[in-house]
Amino acid sequence: MSRKTACEVVTFPAPCTAERSDVYTVTAGGGEVFVERFYDVDYAHFAFSGECEVTVCIPPSIGHRNLHFINDYSIRPKRAGVSATTEVNALTFRLSEPKKLIITINEYRRLFIFADSIDEDAPEPGGRDVVNFADFAADKEGEALQTANIARAVEAVPKGGVLYFPPGLYRSGTFALKS
Repeated sequence: MSRKTACEVVTFPAPCTAERSDVYTVTAGGGEVFVERFYDVDYAHFAFSGECEVTVCIPPSIGHRNLHFINDYSIRPKRAGVSATTEVNALTFRLSEPKKLIITINEYRRLFIFADSIDEDAPEPGGRDVVNFADFAADKEGEALQTANIARAVEAVPKGGVLYFPPGLYRSGTFALKS
């Protein structure tokens, strides 16, 4: 008798400069996962626990003859042993452990799926020995160089502590890290 466990999914905010995919939509555990187009690939990133159903959809029609149906697909690496089912424009599979997958559907760009485990010990901003970079950042939109601010934040982290970067885009040059 197999035992199914409930799926908990954690999604991550899209960077402010991210371009949404015009080809793929992804759901994990029933919730939408942001899919970013990045040069010649698309990617989705989420964390989960339990057994998670993932569905990848292509648009019902984007003007290409027969491409709005899934005619051909692959999930790599093959050794991951992920099997899927298709229905019209949706590819569905289940994950019970973290995987990094590359999916190709028809003639579309490759889709990278980064399915991680949920970090149960993730630092909380404001927690003990956690330094929040937001207290040092002059810009979280990626416009200004933050090298000096990052270096100051690194210096402020106590031994064994954590430097937490809230969602944002931070430009940096080279700086030294503590041991």
